[in-house]
Amino acid sequence: YVDTASGRRYVYMVRQQVIVPEVGVSDAQHRANARYLAQTDDARLTLVSCWPYWTNTHRVIVVAEFIGMA
Repeated sequence: YVDTASGRRYVYMVRQQVIVPEVGVSDAQHRANARYLAQTDDARLTLVSCWPYWTNTHRVIVVAEFIGMA
């Protein structure tokens, strides 16, 4: 769920979770990782964070599909 300051609630369902290497990888790998941030034709929520929490060697990426309003 994503709740807004105006009281709306958006419902999403997680469809994909990946952990990808970020440090010391090729340019091709960086481009492959960046595809998760590209514009899409569907309504989705993409969350990106460092992993593990104490460093930045990898990225955890969670992609959620918009389901509707609650």
